[in-house]
Amino acid sequence: MVNTGSEDERQAEIDQLRATATNLSQCLNALQQRMDELEIGRNETSSKTPQDNHTDDQKFINDGPHTSDVQ
Repeated sequence: MVNTGSEDERQAEIDQLRATATNLSQCLNALQQRMDELEIGRNETSSKTPQDNHTDDQKFINDGPHTSDVQ
């Protein structure tokens, strides 16, 4: 493999990529936190109105099987 740049240029690019990776990681963490908040809000809303929604496993465990689940 041919070295096309100086060691300083390579190190600068590595540092920039690390900074970008750190920034992306922080963005992903913030996005996951916001998705969790929205999921909690959705679950609180759905528990106030009867809905046959079994995407929430914890609600299913707490409520037990519904008649539509028993075959």
